[in-house]
Amino acid sequence: MDKKDFRILFMDDEFDIDSPAKDAYEKLKSMGYNIDKCGTMSEVLDGYYKIFYNLYILDIDMGSATQKEKVPYKGNGTKVGEILKCLSSMSEVIIFSARGDVSDWFASGSFHFRAYVHKNLGSFDYSEERDDSTRGGSFDDLKWEIDKAIFDADYFESPVFSVKKPKKKSVLLYYKAKGNDIELETVKNIIKKQKFDVVVTEKLDEVLENSKSSDFYATIFVAPFFDNPKSFRKILKVSKTQPTPHTIFAVEGKDDNISYIIPLINMRPFRLLNLKATNFFENLAKSLKDAEVWYGQKEIFEFPEESELVRIPVSEEDVKAIMDSDYYDEEE
Repeated sequence: MDKKDFRILFMDDEFDIDSPAKDAYEKLKSMGYNIDKCGTMSEVLDGYYKIFYNLYILDIDMGSATQKEKVPYKGNGTKVGEILKCLSSMSEVIIFSARGDVSDWFASGSFHFRAYVHKNLGSFDYSEERDDSTRGGSFDDLKWEIDKAIFDADYFESPVFSVKKPKKKSVLLYYKAKGNDIELETVKNIIKKQKFDVVVTEKLDEVLENSKSSDFYATIFVAPFFDNPKSFRKILKVSKTQPTPHTIFAVEGKDDNISYIIPLINMRPFRLLNLKATNFFENLAKSLKDAEVWYGQKEIFEFPEESELVRIPVSEEDVKAIMDSDYYDEEE
């Protein structure tokens, strides 16, 4: 697909000042990308049905835009991305933000966001497919992810062939014992309760070799951390075998772990789980069920019954003020 046919909407609240967002938008525009911009969350969500965008680039902290919202929203850019993925499995989402916390990282991974690029730190890309000319900072990382999305758009528009599910319900489990507070036997029991057989290994080379087959519904990595580029490159090769099998990462969610969690997000796993979450085992069990259901398909997310991203109720005084204004005047 030509980049002129690939529509992008860039949401940020700092386009009117010197900022990474303003700089990125102007560079992309000058390079011929078909990109629009907006400064509020409501513009993105209320405009969803008016214009189809192939890709949304979203800032997380939209605090300074609050006063600009016609009808305010609770939430942030990550929540906007979650809603967009619930509305359509076809549109892609890239987070481009200097803010965000542990919850934003894990949501980005589990809702299949295209990528996460930190405005100051970049994407911590350890892949071997990029040459030095494409590595120069956060903008280069953002452009790299956009170009990959454009390239992949042609693939998703091509005829989709069904993928045969494995004959047996089996998963491949990589378990890293060092520093792990989660017992291996506990993880195995959770998997077995979901009626899956489990093959366990503590060597990434064995994971890579086994994942080349289509015998597993999922490859699960349970490790507090991955701390070197060599490991990431092996994991990246495994993740590229999706959807045969799905990849589920379970790592420790700590602020200090940003440099290895963001690369995992950008490998686009089926799920990214926090080992520190109180409901980790429940999340793992549900992830396995979902992996079985959506094996070989593009997942469609259910819209949450009670989303944190909702319109804030307007007081009677505000409603009267709106109705008395010319905002809803009928056209002559």
